[in-house]
Amino acid sequence: MLFAKCPHRGSRLQQPSSHASPQNLQNPVAMSRHAVWPGKHSSTAMSRPVQAQMAKKPDVVPASELPKPHPKALKALEKLKMQDVNTRALLDRLGSVGFTVAGDNTELNWLIAQQIAKRMSYFSVSTLRILSGLHKLDLKTTSRQALVEKLGSEQRLVEEEASILHGLRNEKRVVIATIADGATGQRSTYRDLWGTFIIHLDKVDSTAGPKPPSPSRQVLQSNAEVKVEMKKGKGFSDTGITTEQQAKAAVDQFMINMVRLYSQWPE
Repeated sequence: MLFAKCPHRGSRLQQPSSHASPQNLQNPVAMSRHAVWPGKHSSTAMSRPVQAQMAKKPDVVPASELPKPHPKALKALEKLKMQDVNTRALLDRLGSVGFTVAGDNTELNWLIAQQIAKRMSYFSVSTLRILSGLHKLDLKTTSRQALVEKLGSEQRLVEEEASILHGLRNEKRVVIATIADGATGQRSTYRDLWGTFIIHLDKVDSTAGPKPPSPSRQVLQSNAEVKVEMKKGKGFSDTGITTEQQAKAAVDQFMINMVRLYSQWPE
């Protein structure tokens, strides 16, 4: 009586004809495995081969047939390896000692500080940007002159930058970019810079004469541990070279000089 209400009982419940055996009739799993269901061709269902998914073996190209790398690429790779070696050697000697970049150009000080921090995995800070933020100046357009106008005098600028350097005296793994002709031109400032490595940044123009001496420049030269020069080329040698590229080249040479300097000092 139950099957009378199912109109498709004949087609859905038909017994398999060719693979039924007493053992299969007692095993429902075996019956379902050998049953031929309607809607599928029996020969296709029973004769379809089982294909194993085999991983294709990659073609091996002999080393002699590989294309040779470009000489410029090899040179660039060798330069990167040397940069990494110099950086690791310098980090091993410095530990967590920071840097203070001081020079005649505030923007260049900040640019060099960023490049050194990037190479050493340090943090870079700018006293100009800190003071500009404290006095609500736009960081995108701020400058030394704008900060002097905001503070009212050069002496006020020197005093406030000196207080910033005093607050940063115990910071580790930091590269500080200072303001040109600011607090680093005062001898009293260096009492708070004993825990950093002082870098004198100087942009040299070979086509112009030597820079005139100044009291702040003399103080910086007498207190700096190392000098970094950004040289301006002659004629068309600087054509197409950005200031950032010049800064990277200067930092490359700085790292080499620092490794040489530390190699001469005892452990």
